Amino acid sequence: MPTDPPPISRLQAIFSDEDPGILGEVAWVKRFVERWLADDRLRAAYLAEPDGIDAGHRVPRELASYLHENSPLSSAEDPVLRAYGRYLGKRIEHRAEMSRECAPAMAPFRAWRERQMHRCQDQLPDQYNEAILHLPVAFELSEGCSVGCWFCGLSATRLESVFSASPSHRTLWRETLEVVREVAGPAAGQGIAFWATDPLDNPDYEIFCQDFHQVLGRFPATTTALGPKDLDRAEKLLQLSWSKGCDFNRFSILSLSQMDALTARFSPESLLYVDLIAQTRGSLRAKAQAGKALEKGEKAPALVSSEPSTIACVSGFLINMPTRSVRLISPCPAGPRWPMGYRVHASSSFVDANELRSEIGRMMADVMRVSPPKDRPVRLRADLKDSDRLADFSLGELAWSRLNQGCVTGAELAFELESDGVPMAQTFHALNRLFDQGLLDDEPEPEGHEIHA
Repeated sequence: MPTDPPPISRLQAIFSDEDPGILGEVAWVKRFVERWLADDRLRAAYLAEPDGIDAGHRVPRELASYLHENSPLSSAEDPVLRAYGRYLGKRIEHRAEMSRECAPAMAPFRAWRERQMHRCQDQLPDQYNEAILHLPVAFELSEGCSVGCWFCGLSATRLESVFSASPSHRTLWRETLEVVREVAGPAAGQGIAFWATDPLDNPDYEIFCQDFHQVLGRFPATTTALGPKDLDRAEKLLQLSWSKGCDFNRFSILSLSQMDALTARFSPESLLYVDLIAQTRGSLRAKAQAGKALEKGEKAPALVSSEPSTIACVSGFLINMPTRSVRLISPCPAGPRWPMGYRVHASSSFVDANELRSEIGRMMADVMRVSPPKDRPVRLRADLKDSDRLADFSLGELAWSRLNQGCVTGAELAFELESDGVPMAQTFHALNRLFDQGLLDDEPEPEGHEIHA
């Protein structure tokens, strides 16, 4: 049985004021709730006879009211449930802090990310939007994925190759990390080393993570579906990540047998900061309507969300090391134009760190403007024509008509409105506010017209 991780990470430190005994009981509640979310038979049995379930799983009888009636944990009589409520609340606060720390150092990058955040708040349901950290960067250390989930929100292709930790590759990797640090600053440490990949497909993943920690100051969080298939490696990875101060990790659970294997190997306390993401057939967690699930949603409507969805979490750069490619991306609802739930604002390739630095600089200059483009038509986002978000802007009917049509530049609009008695400074001020709040359309041009830096 693995030893419990020492309370050295920032997330673990948040709970240092909790009684260790109570926190240990909270870990049992967390384990049960994760199983309850994954196992439809357990849910049916617990609903029919809670008293027959409680003792075997070491959870308070009162938990049934929370799970089935959504009773507030803060008013629970049982101290363990109140502590579990505090645990969930602190996890939410920690996530918000991480999101703030993802703000890039360079002002154009930071402002562009904020505009994407504003847009997503309008376009995505709360349950998806609240989960998006808008990370500044994600790296892929493989090309493709061996897992082959039918619902993959990023439509991962079959595993083709991995980026080995040869001396030359590690040099390129560390130099790549330094390039990202130059534009994102400390926020680069919030990045991840997987995307449309499973990180454990790469046998050298842990080596690359240690380089990440040395260069960027943080050990990246891991999400993997392969952990339950190699429990020895999973245990070593968790121990390594805790020793480097990693905040949390996640295992995607594809079957109840995988969950059984994990919970047999690890104590509840040792997984208190490891999220088990239920992707089982009986899960209450609907698959995001993106990628492969978007294609197959009609065949499995009970398993796929009916709402606009995405699993994309990056407003920044997606860098694939085996193919030496870099894209500037941001989350969006998946659909015909962006089936994988993220926009591609620019794309390029590189052979070395210097070329990567140059390509990223060009992307930022082209895409991450600090004000509305003066030489291109300005248009409101189509989904905002009747939005309350526009109520605070004192623009007249002519201005709104032109902005909905997207037929004039900002300068042309200012000249036209000036002839109606509206000072040009007032128009430019309003356009800048619309721009800063992500209300002007910045969707990339259709395929064939994207920016290739």
